[in-house]
Amino acid sequence: MLIVGAGPAGLTTALALGLMGVRSIVLTLHLGLAHTPRAHITDQRTPEILADLGVEEEARARGRVLEEMPYNVFLMSMEGPEIARTTAWGAGLKDQTRYRRASRHLPLNLFRHELEPVLARAALATGTVDLRYGHEFLRLAQDDGGVDATIVERRSGAEYTVRGIPAPQDGRAAGKALATTAH
Repeated sequence: MLIVGAGPAGLTTALALGLMGVRSIVLTLHLGLAHTPRAHITDQRTPEILADLGVEEEARARGRVLEEMPYNVFLMSMEGPEIARTTAWGAGLKDQTRYRRASRHLPLNLFRHELEPVLARAALATGTVDLRYGHEFLRLAQDDGGVDATIVERRSGAEYTVRGIPAPQDGRAAGKALATTAH
C-alpha cells in the first residue's frame, strides 16, 4: 500500500493497516513531521479511533480534554482588559454533558505536531511501515499488471518507481507485496 502524506490521516491509515499486517510505504515531501502547532481540536471520534489503534493514552497525555479549556477569552492586550468570554469549541457545561452521554472519549485539544510523533512511532513499531521523509509522489501509471507510482527523493533528485499489484476483485487480499525499483 502506498500512502501519500504523513499527516494525521496518512499516519493513522498506516498504523491501522500495520496492525492488520498490511505493509505500506508512507511518503512525505517534508524532511520530518510537523514541528509547529496546526489543527488541534478533535471531535469525539478521533479519541475513539486512537483507542482502537492503541495510542489514545499517549495522545491524551500530550493533549488536553476540552473541558479543561472551557472559554475563549478576548483581551485588548496580554495584560487585559478582558473584552469578552465565550465557551470554547463546545466545552460549555451543556455540551460536556452531551459529550459524556455519547461516548467515554472526550474531544481533545491536541496539536498536530504532538499527535504525529505518537502515530509515527506506533506505525513504525508494527514493523510493516516504511516512512520516507523527503520523498515526493510525482505520478501514477496503470497497466494490466499493476500500478506504478513514480517518486522523487527530493535531496538527490533521484526518481524511483513503486509497483503495486491490484487487489483481486473478489475481496481476497493480494498475494504480492509492493516492489521498489530505482530509475
